[in-house]
Amino acid sequence: MSSKILFFLLLNISLISSIRLRDNDFFTPEMRSLVHKIYKLSKSKTNIFLMNLLTERLKKLIYSRDFERADVPKDKYKNISEKKKNFNITSDGTYDLYTYENLNFDGGYQASFETLNDPYTDEDYDTITYKLSLMTDNKVYIGVWKNEDEFSFHFDDLELATVICIMYNQKALYVWASGNDINNPYVTEIS
Repeated sequence: MSSKILFFLLLNISLISSIRLRDNDFFTPEMRSLVHKIYKLSKSKTNIFLMNLLTERLKKLIYSRDFERADVPKDKYKNISEKKKNFNITSDGTYDLYTYENLNFDGGYQASFETLNDPYTDEDYDTITYKLSLMTDNKVYIGVWKNEDEFSFHFDDLELATVICIMYNQKALYVWASGNDINNPYVTEIS
């Protein structure tokens, strides 16, 4: 096989992979459109009211979406908050929820949905972690940041990671490639 043919074959395979990521089957066209609009609005502080309205609309669509993947069983997310309660690592990092292995990614972004004093029930945790895993890489992680552990998700898409960060009032998202945070300028302190 010539090197040109091999190159085009590999290029096509990588394009197919990226299309699958962008065309994640969890998202409806309306949800994809909202993510894009919210991200664009987040670049300018001129229309925060509209951005907040669209964020609430997206959140309602996510929660109302009745969707399951055969290879990602919901049962794996049942009573997931108990798994976090049994986690006792305090060193900053991202860990596999089941093996506690410290993980590193070559790229992408890490974000959470938890904030201090969240009013989530155990059922809420099951639902939110399952849906966010379907929106990302089909996994949920434990992230430890400044001695606090929280459920964490790996995003390949900056738009989606940013929107999730805004939607769940996160202080920042983590950029794997640089090892830095991107602060959320829309975070509000909750007392």
